[in-house]
Amino acid sequence: MVYTKDMTQHTPTKQKGFIKTIILLIIALALLKFVFNFDVIEFFKTPKVADTVSYIWNDVILFLWNNYIEAPFFWAWDNAKLLTKIGWDNLIVLLDKIKEIVVAIKN
Repeated sequence: MVYTKDMTQHTPTKQKGFIKTIILLIIALALLKFVFNFDVIEFFKTPKVADTVSYIWNDVILFLWNNYIEAPFFWAWDNAKLLTKIGWDNLIVLLDKIKEIVVAIKN
């Protein structure tokens, strides 16, 4: 949710369309199967594709996760929980004060 200058709510268009994307994906897969007789599952089971996916997963993604992403991710995760516990009540109070100021300015 995004607020405009006059504090009205506006939902950005980038956050819409998830269901539409899923439906289009299902239609595309159905077209591949019935029009072109292309079986996506069998395609991913072929040895060449399976080897490529295995290489990408084991050698690229897991390498990046283990060597670069894992430690900062868990540090941020642990500290985010701590900061959330400490700061949540203060954040709510701050937002209530901001809301009171905006209402006072509007009136």
